[in-house]
Formats: sequence, structure tokens, C-alpha cells
Amino acid sequence: MNFYAHLSAASWHSDDAHFALGSMLPDFASMIGVRLPGQKHERLSSGIEFHHRSDKIFHQLSGFREHEQWTLQHMLEAGLRRGPARGVAHVGVELSLDGALVGDRTADALYLRAIELALSDPPSFSERADAARFEGLATRLHALGLPTGYRDQQTVAERLIRILQPRPLLRLQAHEEALLLTAVGPMHDRVAADAAEIMSSLARALSDAPGATSDESWDRENREAES
Repeated sequence: MNFYAHLSAASWHSDDAHFALGSMLPDFASMIGVRLPGQKHERLSSGIEFHHRSDKIFHQLSGFREHEQWTLQHMLEAGLRRGPARGVAHVGVELSLDGALVGDRTADALYLRAIELALSDPPSFSERADAARFEGLATRLHALGLPTGYRDQQTVAERLIRILQPRPLLRLQAHEEALLLTAVGPMHDRVAADAAEIMSSLARALSDAPGATSDESWDRENREAES
């Protein structure tokens, strides 16, 4: 899952901005290449735990695996080597899913609040340089607003090229980059058409997982205390 899908899943369980930010933090840390230390804030930490739990379950979903396998075969037929094709199949499905999910009013509002929080009350980092890099990312995300760019297949292709570039076995060669710009469309449209079912299957799997009700319980108790 990419960060917006994590946010979308988090919105099912709580409207707490700390929890929502925590659900995206491991992806944000990966994006800027820093280590994410443990967090003292309980809801932030709970969101991070939710991220890892939902990620593990998501990658076991038959729907995700089917799209990943279809995309792998599609990219091989388009002319990509197996290494880059595998990278595109895994990451490309996740980025395309983000694009399909942006537009839900509840999740969108929660995302914007979480990004505001990332600037006003950022997570802790062990190194000052890591904190500065996170501040830079949060500033850029805040300026962008909702990540609607993932709705565009060319944006997804360009993002894939950047993500895979540092990895020698997955890096696309120049001719493969040109092929990807054409081949990414069917994958992008296919995932978008199936996004609701993918997320529904994730919700069902999360509800069946051990500890799945802990976040809903906290949110329910918190709302009751405020009423």
C-alpha cells in the first residue's frame, strides 16, 4: 500500500489526525530515506502499528496479487525486463490505487488535517538532519494539497521511474522508460475499476485480524467521553 491507501484505511477506524499521520509515517520515512524511531505519542504510535498490520494483510489479498501478476505479465509483453517489470507490477498497482481513492470527502479531509499536523506537531527523529528532511517533505505535501497526481497515468509512470531508479536490479533503462509511458495505462485503469473491491476486501480482512477492534474501541470511547 502507498501512503494514501493507508490513510484511507485509517479513516475507517478513527478520525484522529495523529493516528492518520502515523498510518502514513513509515511510507514518508521511506520516501526521504530516513529511519523512523519509536514515537512517544500513543495515537501516533498506534497509527504506525496499524500501517504495518494493514500492509501485511494487503499484500496477502488475492485481489492485490491478481493485479500484481496481471501487471507483471503485461509489462513483460510490453518489452520490460523481468526485474523492472516486477518492480512496476508491485509499486505501480499501489500508486494507481492511491489515485483511485483520492476524492472521498472523509478521507480527503482527514489527510489534509494529518499533513497540517505533520508541520505543527511533527514526529520525533533521532537525527536533526532526518527531522529537517521530514519537515521538507511535509512542506511539499502541504503545498500540493490532495495527492491527485496519482490519478494521472503519466504521473504514475514518472513516479515509478524515480522510485525504481536507485535499485540496480529494478532500474528501467531508457528504452524501457518510453515503453512504460505507454504500458502503464491499462494497469492504471484496471486498478481504478477494481479499487472499491480491493479496499472492501482489505476492510474485511482487517476486521478478522487479531487486534482489529482496538482502534475502533479507542475512537468510540473517545467520542463517548466528548459527548
